[in-house]
Amino acid sequence: DGDTIYFNHFGDHNKLYKMDQSGDGLIPVSDEIAYSLNISGDFLYFLCGTENNAIVKMKKDGSERSVLSNEKALSLQCSGDFLYFISMGEETNPDKTFTLHRMIKSGEEVIRILDDKIQQFFVSENRLYYIRQEDRSLYVSDQDGKDPVKLHDGSVINFILYEDKLYFVDESGDKNQLFVMDRDGKDLKRLTEEKLSSFHISNEVIYYGNTTEKASMLELKKMNLDGSSKEVLEEIPVISILSHDSWLCLLSMDFSSFSIKETLRDAETEKEMVFEYVNPPAESALAVYDAGAEVTVDQLKVKVQDVYVTNILKNEDPNYESTIFDSVTDGAFVFLTINAENLGEEPLELYETLGHILDINEAYPSIYRNCARKPIPSLPGFSRGMNGACVAKHIAV
Repeated sequence: DGDTIYFNHFGDHNKLYKMDQSGDGLIPVSDEIAYSLNISGDFLYFLCGTENNAIVKMKKDGSERSVLSNEKALSLQCSGDFLYFISMGEETNPDKTFTLHRMIKSGEEVIRILDDKIQQFFVSENRLYYIRQEDRSLYVSDQDGKDPVKLHDGSVINFILYEDKLYFVDESGDKNQLFVMDRDGKDLKRLTEEKLSSFHISNEVIYYGNTTEKASMLELKKMNLDGSSKEVLEEIPVISILSHDSWLCLLSMDFSSFSIKETLRDAETEKEMVFEYVNPPAESALAVYDAGAEVTVDQLKVKVQDVYVTNILKNEDPNYESTIFDSVTDGAFVFLTINAENLGEEPLELYETLGHILDINEAYPSIYRNCARKPIPSLPGFSRGMNGACVAKHIAV
């Protein structure tokens, strides 16, 4: 916003802060976690991570806060007089999940724009660009979602509109390569051969993370808009990159402890601020049991049936719902087959109980997803087997 930068401060529980463009004047704005932050006029619009991703509006100094919608949203964009958002759906209406909606800035007149389930969108110059989940292809339509046209037939992960071009990552062949094309889908060009973890564009420079020969390490690199003059900036396991003018915001992860480091860096002055969020140690809540033991905690009875360790993280067994991202790691992961029985009278959400780190998984790209997504009903003798994965030091009952 002109001379002010807003960001989530990892050194202070992800609270919303602001600072001058120079990197000085660090000031807290709000105690809440603000995702998909937008600035329009005197107001901030964002998804409140401390209120189940409700859509919130407040002044840039943190005053005059109001909740526009309590509907859980995945992403948000302010465009003109409207707010566009992807709905996370409702238990009573699962077909609504991952569909695009629009409302005016007051929170009124909510309408559904697309029937298709999507994973990313952006509105620009009265055109709507989006990735459809069903075929992972890139589409464009008018801003009302009408007259869609497929721009790229592939397996698109994400995209950025910059000037008159579309930059996107296609994971076809498990390569995650960066491409560029005109906004009408013409003049397609591949910019990288290496596998990307993330990218962003600012001041006509593309910043990106790519894998090295050592699978667990990533490099931060930069190149020109046409893919020329590639340069390694540093070796860092970067999982997310944002940029604004000369400032870079990098999120990097220590995969052994799941700690996340936030680095704010001015590429011109080389001024740098580093904030780190470390997951609280699990040892204080850790209970150890013999393999095959049957353990009951509150209304949940659990028995570990099988355990195996591997450094291969791609699970394509159709019998399992779990999805493990990336293909190889230098660290060891533990896979469990668990039999769980609900002894209580109410359904139990295992998704929030076993092997899942909510604050990381909801805020950043998933490292893994526990397949236990459906509640176990409270029925005598009913149990559900499941397969999941988690890092060994985080396993606890």
